[in-house]
This record gives sequence, structure tokens and C-alpha cells, in this order.
Amino acid sequence: MADNTIHSIFLNTAAKHGDNIAFHYLDRTWKMITYRAFASDSKAIASCLIKKGINKGDRIAIFSENRHEWCASYLGIMIAGAIAVPIDSQLNPESVRNLLIDSESRIVFFSSKTEANVNEATTGLDIRKINLDSPDFKEICGFTPIEAIRYPETSPEDIASIIYTSGTTGIPKGVMLTHRNFCSDAEALIRVGIITKSDNVLSLLPLHHTYPFMSTFLVPLFLGAAITYS
Repeated sequence: MADNTIHSIFLNTAAKHGDNIAFHYLDRTWKMITYRAFASDSKAIASCLIKKGINKGDRIAIFSENRHEWCASYLGIMIAGAIAVPIDSQLNPESVRNLLIDSESRIVFFSSKTEANVNEATTGLDIRKINLDSPDFKEICGFTPIEAIRYPETSPEDIASIIYTSGTTGIPKGVMLTHRNFCSDAEALIRVGIITKSDNVLSLLPLHHTYPFMSTFLVPLFLGAAITYS
């Protein structure tokens, strides 16, 4: 596993466990999405990003509360060969603006809950905005290119995420973490059996932190387990 990339491990799991439930989520009523459907959404997001001119190594921010669309956007960014910039959904507009500028993000995924802050944060910036709650995003998830789209080749040494420190003792600093960084940690957790493929993991802590990102996102999806957002 350590020699692979985040998206290659996930797509391999999705191919093996396509009918398994990947996510339970509350949208007025409880709903579910299978690994097959979730992988399809992730690849459609990647295809759409490439079609819109995103190149390997471009930075794309995610500014939203925990939800399965956050995860689909992240994996779409990985498949497209880009770099994800997760941002704390509770940050004020000035802080968000600083991180978007520092990371040189070209696109920001956001939600209705963070819309007002992202609109203020991006004023005057050349950043494309994609609302996870919009009809446009649903069209992106259903995007089927007429011609075949070639996804970039990604190395385990390529940067997967830029994670920003809290900034409690100074200006937030972006920590660059590779696919190998994440995959080797995930492999260690899988080896000790903290999570198994028969588990349903309740995700509570924010995904922009590496601990919940690893233990309530990557590891469950690498195993074929389920994740629940209340």
C-alpha cells in the first residue's frame, strides 16, 4: 500500500466492494451512497476539473463542513493530479482569503453554510467557486466527457495536500504532505486493526485536521468500511 497513491488505493477498493455502502448521511431523511456511485462521482469531478483547465500540481481548496461531497471533491482533486487545500469551515473571511492567496488556489469548493464567508474572502481574486449544494455541482458529479480524458500519472512522492497549522502562535503555515505520507500512516493503522472493513465510522471531528482525515476518511475508504455523517 505504501507504494501507491491515495486515489489508486481508493479506486482499487471501490472496484472490489462496489456494492458496499461508502457513506450514510442525513438529508432530511437518511440516505446512502455505494462505493461504485461514490467512485463515479469522484472520477466525474476529476474529469470536469481537467476539462476546465486544471493541471497537475494546481491547488484546489475545500472550505466546507464534513459531508460526503467534501470527500468526493478531495478524491476528484487527487485523480486530477492536483493538490487539495482543506480549510477550516469556521474561519472568518479574512483568514480564508489569506490561505487562498498563500496556497495559490485556483478553485474553491464550498457549501451553503460557508457561502457568505467564501464570497467575501474571494472578492477581487481570480478563483473559481463551486458550491457543493448547487445544481452545477450535481451536473459535475454526472459529468460524462464525450472524449476519453487522460488522468495525469501521480507518484507517491507527489504532494497530495497542503495542511495549514492553526496559527495560534503565529501566522498559519502550510505543511506539504505527499501521497506516501498519508498512505504509509493509513497502512500502519490498518495493520493494527483499529478499523475493519465491517465497521461503520461516525465522523465528528473536522476533516481539515489530519487525525480525523486519516481515521474517519482515508482508512475506512481504503478498507471498504462505511462512514456516517449525522
